[in-house]
Amino acid sequence: MAIQQRYTLVCDDIRVENTGKLFVIGLYTPDVIVEKLPFTIPLLAFLQAYDVDTAGTLKFRAALQHTDSESVIAEATGVLDIPESSLMGFAVLKFGNLRFENGGRYSFVMTINGQSEPLIHTFNISARLT
Repeated sequence: MAIQQRYTLVCDDIRVENTGKLFVIGLYTPDVIVEKLPFTIPLLAFLQAYDVDTAGTLKFRAALQHTDSESVIAEATGVLDIPESSLMGFAVLKFGNLRFENGGRYSFVMTINGQSEPLIHTFNISARLT
């Protein structure tokens, strides 16, 4: 099964309704700007959309890390279910109470079993200039 990353959104929250409709709340475009550093974000959510060539269930590991130091801020594991009727899948991952000591470049890295290359989305975190 080949998976190609289509896009990744970073926001305050994502809600999936019973109908499958997604509600994206507090979309960061493109970077996360906070009042000051260090800073704790109560919730940071990622919506990752991808194209797939076959249906199935895949295990994944996701990590949020500071790109320069490679220190891992948060991790998650789970499964992706790709229905037969779709050639596009998506994953919603949420991390709570994230403490960012430093600004700079961060990477959201999703490694999927059977996929040779991880899906990577990078973004910046910086303090608001006063």
